[in-house]
Amino acid sequence: MLTNTTKRKRKIFWFPIIIVILIILSYIFYYKNTYNKRQITTNIVFPVTRGDFEVTILEGGSIEAKESLQIKSEVQGETKILSIVEEGYYVTPEDVQAGKILVELDAKKLLDQQTEQELSFQRAKASLANAEEQHEIQKNQNEIDIRQNELAVKFARMDIEKYLGITTTNDILKKIGVDEGSIQKLALLEKENKMNEEELNRIKNIEEKNNNDNNEGNNKSDEITSTPETEENSARMLISSITSEGIDFRKYADSALLGDGVAQQTLQKYTTDVILAEEDVKLSQKKLEGTRRLFEKAFVTQTDLETDELTLKRKQVALEQANTNKSLFIQYEFPKQAERLVAEYIEAVWKYIRIQKLAKSRLAQTEANLNSAKAQFALESRKKRELDEQIQKCKIRATKPGLVVYGGEEDRFMQERIQEGTSVRERQIIITIPDTSVMQVRSKVHESNIKRVKPGQKVRIRVDAFPEESLTGTVDKVAVLPNAQNRWLNPDLKVYDTFIIIDGKYPWLKPGMTAQVEIRVAELKNVLYVPLQSIFNVDNQQVCYVQKGNEVEMRMVKTGEFNESFIEIKEGLNENEKVLLYTPGQSIQARPKEKKES
Repeated sequence: MLTNTTKRKRKIFWFPIIIVILIILSYIFYYKNTYNKRQITTNIVFPVTRGDFEVTILEGGSIEAKESLQIKSEVQGETKILSIVEEGYYVTPEDVQAGKILVELDAKKLLDQQTEQELSFQRAKASLANAEEQHEIQKNQNEIDIRQNELAVKFARMDIEKYLGITTTNDILKKIGVDEGSIQKLALLEKENKMNEEELNRIKNIEEKNNNDNNEGNNKSDEITSTPETEENSARMLISSITSEGIDFRKYADSALLGDGVAQQTLQKYTTDVILAEEDVKLSQKKLEGTRRLFEKAFVTQTDLETDELTLKRKQVALEQANTNKSLFIQYEFPKQAERLVAEYIEAVWKYIRIQKLAKSRLAQTEANLNSAKAQFALESRKKRELDEQIQKCKIRATKPGLVVYGGEEDRFMQERIQEGTSVRERQIIITIPDTSVMQVRSKVHESNIKRVKPGQKVRIRVDAFPEESLTGTVDKVAVLPNAQNRWLNPDLKVYDTFIIIDGKYPWLKPGMTAQVEIRVAELKNVLYVPLQSIFNVDNQQVCYVQKGNEVEMRMVKTGEFNESFIEIKEGLNENEKVLLYTPGQSIQARPKEKKES
C-alpha cells in the first residue's frame, strides 16, 4: 500500500502539468478568435452604390490625318531610294511650283533594260521578215493539201466499194447526192462562193431525175431552195444527207444486192453457219430417236439416253445462236458498218469541198501572223517609250504642300524603314503628306467590345504628350474585319480598327502621337453597381461575397453593363450592402444563400 507521503508527492507532481495544459488551451482559443476578428476587420469592402452609371470603353490609339496624299513608287519591280527629303520637312507652295524633287530612285536597272529593249526591237524586226516568208510558203502548201484531200475522197469510196460492192455503192451515193457528178457541182459552187439561179435549177433537175421513184429528189430540191446562197449551207446539206433522206441500209443486206465484198462474205458465213447448225440438229434428232428405241429394249442405259438428249439441246442452242448472229449482223452490224463507211466518205467529200476555203483560211492565218509580227514590232517600240517614262518616274516631285511623313500608316511596321538605300516595290507608299485640317484617332478595339461600338458615339480623348488637354470626338467608322497586322503578330488576339474624328482644330496635334480614347457606349440611370473585382465566377455562376458582421456570405448575382472599373448589378444585391473585393480566406465561414422561389 502507498503511504500518505507518497500520495502527497504524486499530487504535487501532476499539478504543474495540469496548469501548463490549461494555459496552452486558453492561448489557442484566444488566438483563433483574435485571428478571425482580425481577418474580418482587415477585409477590403465596397458598399453597393445606386446612381447614374456611364458605360465606357477605354482603349489606346494614335493620331493621324483623316485624309492624306500618298506618294507611291510607280517604277515596276523593286528599286532603291538614292535620295529622299528628311521626314518632317514641310513642302511649301513654292516647292510645288518649282517642282522640288522629294524622292530620287535608282534608274540604273531601267537604263540596262533600255539596252536590252533595243535587242528585242531587232528580234521583232527579224520575226517580221520570217512571217513574210511563211506567208509565201503557205501558198505552196495549199496546193499540196488540195491534192491530199482528193486522194482521201478516192480511198474512202474504195472502202465502201470493198464492203458493199461497186453496184450497191453507186446506188447509195447517187441517192444521197454525193456521187462524182454532184461533188463536182458542189465543189465548183464552193469555189465561186455563190449559187446563181441557173445552177440551182440544174441541181434540182438532176436530183429529181435520180430520185423520182421515192420522191427523194423533191426533198433535196426543197432543202437547196430554202437555204441561203452560202457555202456554209451547201456543206451542211451534204453532212445531213443520210438522215434527211432516210436511207435504210438493212435492205441491202441481201446476197442478190451485195457484190463480191466483205459484207457479202460475212453474210454467206452466217448463212452457212445456220445451215450447218440445222443439219446438226437433224442428225442429233435421228440419233436420239434410235437411242430411245434401244432404251425401250434395254440395249442402252439411261445415261446414254440422257447424253443424246443433252447433245440435241446443245445443237438446238447452237442453231439459235447461229440464227441470232445472222439476225444481229443484218439488223445492226451491217447497217452500222455501211453507214459508218458512207459517213466517212461524206466527211472526206466535205473536206475536199472545203479545202479551197481552208486553204484560203490558212493563207489568212499566215497573213494574221504577218500582222502579228508587225504588231510585235509596234509593241517593242511602245515598250521603249514606256521605259523612257519609267526613267522619268524615278524622280518624284512635289505636287501638294504639307508635312512629309515616311511610308504609310497601315504598313509602317510591316516593311523596311524608309531611308536612303531602302528598296521599295511598285505601288509601295514612300511618302505620306497628311491633310492636318481634319485629324482622327485610329484605335484598336478588342473583339469582346466591338459589338457595343457604333458610329456616332461620343468619345473623350486625351493625348499623352499633352495630358492637361481634354479633347472630344465622334466615332466615324468601325472596320469590318480584324486588323491584319495584329492578326499576323498575334493570331489569338482579334482587334478592330476604329476611327474617331477629333472635334475642332489644334495646331499642336501631330500625326503619330499616342492618345487614350474613352468611348461612351451607354449611360444608365439610377442603377446599382459595384467594382469589377468584387465579381467572381464559381461553378460557371457569378457571385459576390457580402460581409454580414463577422461572417461572409456568398451571394449569386445577375450583372449587366460594365466599364473599366464598375459593373451593373441587376439582381442579388441591395443598396449599401458591403461586398468584398477579393475571395475570402478559408477561415471565413462562407455559405451560399438559398435562392428564393419566385
